[in-house]
Amino acid sequence: MEAIFAAQNKHKETHGLQKIKVVHNKNYQRHGTKSYVYLLNRFGFEPTKPGPYHYVEVPPEAGTIPEKVRAVFGGRERQDRRLRKRLAEGDDTRTGEVTAEDQQYDSMYLIRVSIGTPRQNLMLDPDTGSADTWYGDGSTASGSVGTDTLDVGGLSVEHQTIEVALEVSPQFGEGTGDGLLGLAWSKINAQDIPKEAELFTSAFYSGRDKDKDSFFTFGYIDQDLLKELGEEIHWTPIDNSAGFWSVSSEYVSINDQKVSLDGNTAIMDTGTSLALMSDEVVDALYAKIPGAAYDYSNQGYVVPSNLSLEELPEFKIDIVGKNFLIQKEDLIFAPIEGGSWYGGVQSRGNLPFDILGDVVLKSMYAIWDQGNKRFGDVPKLEKTQTLELPEASAASERITSIELLAL
Repeated sequence: MEAIFAAQNKHKETHGLQKIKVVHNKNYQRHGTKSYVYLLNRFGFEPTKPGPYHYVEVPPEAGTIPEKVRAVFGGRERQDRRLRKRLAEGDDTRTGEVTAEDQQYDSMYLIRVSIGTPRQNLMLDPDTGSADTWYGDGSTASGSVGTDTLDVGGLSVEHQTIEVALEVSPQFGEGTGDGLLGLAWSKINAQDIPKEAELFTSAFYSGRDKDKDSFFTFGYIDQDLLKELGEEIHWTPIDNSAGFWSVSSEYVSINDQKVSLDGNTAIMDTGTSLALMSDEVVDALYAKIPGAAYDYSNQGYVVPSNLSLEELPEFKIDIVGKNFLIQKEDLIFAPIEGGSWYGGVQSRGNLPFDILGDVVLKSMYAIWDQGNKRFGDVPKLEKTQTLELPEASAASERITSIELLAL
């Protein structure tokens, strides 16, 4: 690693690379069910747990699902489906449209990115589950795709493909940020960037306390944080054939009881708030939480809000032979009506892979090494944890992306 660090340090000094502070979006309001419905729509999977939201057959012209997700399942029939909402439990004859109000489109985390010449500063959602970079300006009824210079943390990428969304759908328009910074696998112009620096890293810290700022680095690994954590980087090869950061994850343990998952894979996704896993894992996890129960109306597991940290189980996830302990506070995601919490780990339905989002990524320092097609991780547990959730801004106190740029 010394040679790699030396090359990164040289590139860092030459180009003035620096940490990018992640801004916790004050407008973001945690909502478990809306976050789950957003993922149903985004990944197009069929729920295997009962609830209001499900897919129905529709005429082919009514819409499609993302191409890379469709490729995982194969065939064309998934083009003829649309997400719907049952209006009464168990009644498939009475369904309604799934609207923007049913889904969580705002982003919990945003970072500053500069695009163009002269530079235009934007607040974008960093998303390792998408390869698209876009921003909106809302001026006309059309959009375009072009290339321009993108600067993030001092790392300048010329001729980067950027989608200019001149008109966006209402649900995207409701978000605080200006667009999306796609960090999945795509054709990125790496000219003048040494292979050792073709990577980025992420360190997410809880918004429940103010101990540390979350951050990204582009082009180098934060050696100071590595020294603080006191552990070596655990590297694993990734499979990017479907465009995702996909790793092997063949077991979990719950209070040291192992659940084997032969051949299982997971994608690491900063654009997902929850963790979605197999029903076998989800059922086993909540069986160890006192008072936990599946809730039909919220289409997920909920737990009593009077639980203490000590009553939550130790939940570890395997990433290519190394166990990663998930912070107990992140097993709880959001309050719901009736004095319960929506759990941070929910069913992946019929998806053939897990989706490990912020619930998991907050427990590690993650290194996304595109140059060597590998994923690095170091355990990163916060010294103090709490189940108290941060308060979102009231509707009258919502701030804009321009105000976020000043933070």
